[in-house]
Amino acid sequence: MAASNILFTLESEKVSESAVFTTEDGSNSVVVNSLGAGQTTEIRMKFQSSGGVDPRSYSITIKEKYDSPEFKNAKEEVKISIPVKQVPRLNTGTIEVMPDSINVGSETNVMFGINNTGKVLLYNVMVRFEADSIQTTDAYVGNIKPGETGNLDTMVSGVAPTTDEGKVKIIISYEDENGLTTEVEKEMILFVNEPMDD
Repeated sequence: MAASNILFTLESEKVSESAVFTTEDGSNSVVVNSLGAGQTTEIRMKFQSSGGVDPRSYSITIKEKYDSPEFKNAKEEVKISIPVKQVPRLNTGTIEVMPDSINVGSETNVMFGINNTGKVLLYNVMVRFEADSIQTTDAYVGNIKPGETGNLDTMVSGVAPTTDEGKVKIIISYEDENGLTTEVEKEMILFVNEPMDD
């Protein structure tokens, strides 16, 4: 049968009294004046998710209110589920290199914190140190929960004299819940000198 004055209202699930999904123009309703028996129409609305929600699926309820020859203000509703992902984020605390000048064959202690500033768990956090002057070193930090800090404390060995400004590449890698690896690059300064002859 034909329907008229069809009002579609899309209502987002709420978290802490705030809607997870909002439309760009602020309107979450649309009216279709009439729809004949067996006809179809397409409705397009653009929603964006709130930045502070936890990564999981949230629902939008589509409510329909319409008139037909037999009914006035007939109602229907259907729920759809939409997964929201969060982008992992991290930063590092002050990178301490003690001492920041060593001889070939000697070691230095490197310490810094890795802060999980995002909303998702960082899995299998690893740190790799690379430079021509040092032995490539890998250190395992582990999983870091949102809002928490993982601490790195490792030794780095000098294998050749520094021939540049002493920059050592620090590559921090982590996995997401699907096992996809992301790398973040930092640097520190370490000078490696030729050992002095006695």
